[in-house]
Amino acid sequence: LYRYEEFSLPTMEEMRITDVSIPSHYYSGLTIKKLIIGKETKRIEGKAFSDCSNLETIEIHGEPQIYADAFENCIHVKKVVWNPTTYTRIAGETGFPEVKTIEIMPRTSTIGEGTFTKWGIESLTIPQSIKRIGKKAFDHNDNLRKIVINGSAIDFASDAFENCVNVESIDFGRCTSYHIAGSTGFPKVTRVTINEAVKEIEAETFSKWGIEKIIIPESVKKIGSKAFAD
Repeated sequence: LYRYEEFSLPTMEEMRITDVSIPSHYYSGLTIKKLIIGKETKRIEGKAFSDCSNLETIEIHGEPQIYADAFENCIHVKKVVWNPTTYTRIAGETGFPEVKTIEIMPRTSTIGEGTFTKWGIESLTIPQSIKRIGKKAFDHNDNLRKIVINGSAIDFASDAFENCVNVESIDFGRCTSYHIAGSTGFPKVTRVTINEAVKEIEAETFSKWGIEKIIIPESVKKIGSKAFAD
């Protein structure tokens, strides 16, 4: 009789992928620390790299179509190098809670719905190139403390930063969109200066913020219902 014993595969330090298309679950559970996805790759399907528990670094050198849950349950990822024109969700429902920084490059124009949900981002700078930020793009970034917005004409979803309740500082710069924190607000943000180009403060814009001092310019002609509620 043969006795079978459980064993685990050794962890590889680095792997470079050049597959044109990566099917669903194809590399699921891969024991690797660093993954490099070459420019040859055009498509990464659902859960293609899910449950890669040892994965710490991801480099994406092309601009492939990536399914929203391609890297779900890769919760120990610490670094993502990725420079698309449009950011989309790739980490599924689990996010990358150990990724503390993300550099959004000047060529990027859009951050899609749920892209950075449940990441561990601590400080965020949004470049001038960004024109649109989708629903819940940064939802549940519990470590986020500081936001700097360098753009002006940005179409923000009203809940782009919902559940980012530990934000303490936000520099809007020339941006005229303030309704960005959803139903939770920014309870730790105490000071806000409204841009002089703003003509209207929408309903519930600053609801559940921790505002102690706000400067509203003469340009503002209308303040919506419950703009400063709670």
